[in-house]
Amino acid sequence: MEGMFNDLRVSLDTMSHYKTRERADDAKKAAEINVRVLTPTNWPTQGDEQSTLTKHLQSMKQEFESWYLARHTGRKLTWPSYLVSTQLLNCTQSLTILLGRG
Repeated sequence: MEGMFNDLRVSLDTMSHYKTRERADDAKKAAEINVRVLTPTNWPTQGDEQSTLTKHLQSMKQEFESWYLARHTGRKLTWPSYLVSTQLLNCTQSLTILLGRG
């Protein structure tokens, strides 16, 4: 359990650094990505089915991967779809739709 809490703490720090860089690059992005980098042995696993991402989400994923792997040599990122969640916000209508886990 300690490993899980450590993963979450490190992920928050990682995203803070990434978003600082992201804001400096482009303050008007239409979408936002939040990634949790988790140690596989600390978390329960499920099936390994893959989901299909839109071109925009695929681009955001690749951008994060490039940034992360440039700072952490020797690591490998996997993207298990059963841990994915999506939040769709429509700010003009004040509408929030939560899409379930993939």
